Amino acid sequence: MGGSMRLAWRQLFSARTGFARNQGGFTLLQLMVSMGIAGVLLAAASPNIATVTRVYTVRSAARQVYAELQNTRMAAVMANQSYTFTVNGDGVSYTVNPSPGTSTTLEVAGITLSAPNAITFASNGTASTSGTVTVTDTSGDQIQVVVGSAGRVNIP
Repeated sequence: MGGSMRLAWRQLFSARTGFARNQGGFTLLQLMVSMGIAGVLLAAASPNIATVTRVYTVRSAARQVYAELQNTRMAAVMANQSYTFTVNGDGVSYTVNPSPGTSTTLEVAGITLSAPNAITFASNGTASTSGTVTVTDTSGDQIQVVVGSAGRVNIP
């Protein structure tokens, strides 16, 4: 047993390095080159990431307006009375009347809203006139939320 144990230790450790010769790993140079390549790829992708983030910000605000228009339509049907969605003059808030009647600010910063006229939903869910709410960010990206005369709300 003693001889085989010594042989195992000799095979495991070498006199030159102190560790087994067949043990795998990466050299410092290989790690530095890999990190340099990863850094170059990340730097090349970062402008694209900023564009994607900006587009998702506009989409998020458009979805918020879409959901609020849908809620306004459903509230008109449930209450059996007309409800009106109006974009306020500041361009970052809107009001739904008759309920709750208070101004609601967009949850996304750097976004403005515009609509040529108020959108009124009748008690049967139809819209008095078709309308469009335009959602715009600071760099000019726009998404429109469209309400048809039948009351259907969509983002084309």
